[in-house]
Amino acid sequence: MSAKLQKQLKQSLVWRGLYFIVAFATTVITSRVLKAEATGEFTYLISFLSFFVLSFGLNLDSGITYFTSSKLITSKKSLEIGFAWIILISFISSLLFSSNFYANIINIKNAQINVYECSMYYLIGLLMINYSMSLFYGFKNFKTPNIILIAASLIYFILIRYRLVNKANVHSIIEDFCKMNFVAGFLLIVTFLIIYSKKDKFELPTLNDLKQLFSYSIVSLTSNLVFFFVYRIDYWFVKHWCNNDVAMGNYLQVSKFGQIICFFCTSILCSFNIGQKLFSLVIRREFQPNVFTDVNYNTWYLFFSFI
Repeated sequence: MSAKLQKQLKQSLVWRGLYFIVAFATTVITSRVLKAEATGEFTYLISFLSFFVLSFGLNLDSGITYFTSSKLITSKKSLEIGFAWIILISFISSLLFSSNFYANIINIKNAQINVYECSMYYLIGLLMINYSMSLFYGFKNFKTPNIILIAASLIYFILIRYRLVNKANVHSIIEDFCKMNFVAGFLLIVTFLIIYSKKDKFELPTLNDLKQLFSYSIVSLTSNLVFFFVYRIDYWFVKHWCNNDVAMGNYLQVSKFGQIICFFCTSILCSFNIGQKLFSLVIRREFQPNVFTDVNYNTWYLFFSFI
């Protein structure tokens, strides 16, 4: 493996690994504070919104990383496409989330949770995070975006402490989580513009750019949807067939922690964007057979080391 690629993989491991540890702590602390019943509502809402983000986002973050890193589409064009898509999805979501149809589907009866507000903040925030992270990773910058996400999580911890000291309603913590997600996404986009605003000149994406990006993204979306349903479909069964909110909360907590433990290694390794790196090398005609072999060996070595 080339020294450059080896360095990139190590940077990915360190920074994404640190963020994953903080994210795990966020899940544990939030569950501890909310207790079983509220945690069940929180986990179900976030999972439901994650499905919307995956579906509405069309997995464009994968395409953005690939085409930006391979320099087939400039970062400015990718940012413009992502930003325009976020505006479009925000408009559609605002109509959907304010409808009775959405209220009946999400089926969260607790009046203390502002479902519309949480849904909008979380969905838009997660879209911004996904697209901006993809742009950073396209420039092989793993440090900056993960530092911002870690900082946002630490601020969220402070907010939890503040809510507990002031004996606020625990459901306000759910709203804080969704709002902090939005703030993190906004900061990531602003930071990217500050660092890379002069990297590429301003130009509108062409029809060919759009065709390439959406074609690539939609193909990868199919596999991600299948993966999502395999590991999350039980949430919907439990929600609609379990009459005990505490039991549902306990089940969703155990399920989520199990998924975090199982996907700890693979999530970090997937965040390396190894596939995109190799595709970029192929397109630039820099690919050598031993690169794939070395990446494969290192991937399995890291995987079993974590286990």
